[in-house]
Amino acid sequence: VSGVLEIRPLTSTGTTMSTFASSRTFAASAAGTVGQYIPAIPYAQFIGQSDAFLSLQQVAQSALYRTNLGLVEASGQPAAVQVSVFGDAGQRLGDFDILLKPGEHMQLGVFLAQHGISVDDGRIEVAVTSSTGKVTAYASVLDNRTNDPMLILPADASKVAASRYVLPGIADVEGAGASWRSDVRIFNAGSSETAATLTFHPQGD
Repeated sequence: VSGVLEIRPLTSTGTTMSTFASSRTFAASAAGTVGQYIPAIPYAQFIGQSDAFLSLQQVAQSALYRTNLGLVEASGQPAAVQVSVFGDAGQRLGDFDILLKPGEHMQLGVFLAQHGISVDDGRIEVAVTSSTGKVTAYASVLDNRTNDPMLILPADASKVAASRYVLPGIADVEGAGASWRSDVRIFNAGSSETAATLTFHPQGD
């Protein structure tokens, strides 16, 4: 069985809950395991109707990759959700209405393929359209050749604001038995053009 684990700390430090939770969910085989790290999402980061949308970056549906979409309701009330899909250049590819029961966890396997959408590097937006319900979302993008998974966590674009970001672990490396590459996506959630400077610092320099 699969589902959602809710964790409620019984003690707190001042007004801030001090508990953090995470998991590693994996598939096991005779050759070992393939899994992904999944951190817990604080309930305060779930969205309702009056909140902005959640954005899921770097989703793909192609010969190389497939995307599973997950939706979770956590307030114990029904929720109506609109899922919007955008292409590589930001063009809208489709809007889909989904109903969640109170407390429901819904995982939609190969969500994009089910709706006839092919995209190499797109994004998904999730918004609550009902007056009830608190919702979060995630995506799992899998390599069709190896089943290597990549967890896509939700970002509330209305609450993400910083003058500097750092991506640790950027690579273009050929090594013994390994070939590492980094794909980077930068999304402008605003209504006007934004200029950005990218500066690469080699390891050890």
